[in-house]
Amino acid sequence: MHLMLNKRVLSVLQIVVNALASAIPSIFNVLLVCIVFWMIFSIMGVQLMKGRFFACYDRASGERLECEIEFNNATVKVNKDFCENNSNVYRWTNQKVNFDNVLIGYLALFQVVSNTFMIIISC
Repeated sequence: MHLMLNKRVLSVLQIVVNALASAIPSIFNVLLVCIVFWMIFSIMGVQLMKGRFFACYDRASGERLECEIEFNNATVKVNKDFCENNSNVYRWTNQKVNFDNVLIGYLALFQVVSNTFMIIISC
């Protein structure tokens, strides 16, 4: 009886393994379609958002500045020129996840889909 049960379990396992092995080409086809769609969205992201993830950060605290700040008793719009002109206090830095090229765009899309990172778009 025990030997018969083992033969039955082995035959079921063999059927499952054969089914999984025969499904591999279909899985690769679906993977290829997904990669092509991600390529399209990555290219679109580069075209629409290249260079837009730079932001001005305070060197002392490391915090990102808002779009407008009080600076020398005046309201100033924070942009690249302002940040570079005051480089001793602020730094103009790109975020780690951006759409500056297609490969980094792939990474950004993966992180957005998997909820592992939140992208902050600057002003």
